[in-house]
Amino acid sequence: MIYNNLYLFWRIGKYCYENRNFYNNVFSRCSTLFSYKFGISNVFSINNIKIMKNFYCCFPIFFDRLFELSWKHYQQLVVIKSKEERIFYFNVCIFCKINSDDLEKLVVNKYFDLIKKDKF
Repeated sequence: MIYNNLYLFWRIGKYCYENRNFYNNVFSRCSTLFSYKFGISNVFSINNIKIMKNFYCCFPIFFDRLFELSWKHYQQLVVIKSKEERIFYFNVCIFCKINSDDLEKLVVNKYFDLIKKDKF
C-alpha cells in the first residue's frame, strides 16, 4: 500500500506543479478534490499538498529506488534546500537503512556539513 501512496503523492505533486500557473489556488483545489475522492483526512491538507509538490520538484523522475524510503523520509528530505545535501541524505538513508527518526537526527546535527568539511 505504501508504494501506491508514494506514487499517488508524487502524481499529485506533479499535477500541482504543472497547473500552478492555471489556478490561483491550486493547493486548495487539490486538497478539496483529493479529500473528496479519497476521503477527508489530514493526508490531503493544504500543507501536505504543498509537500507533495515539493516531493515532485525534488524528485522529478519517479524511479524504483524512491520506494525504498517512507513518506515520512520524504517529508524531511524536501525541506532541505540544497540539492547536493538532499541527495546525500537520500543515499545515506538507502545505503544505511536509516529510519526517519534517525534521519531527523542526522539533519539536525548537520552530518552533511561534518562529512563535507572532513571533520568527522
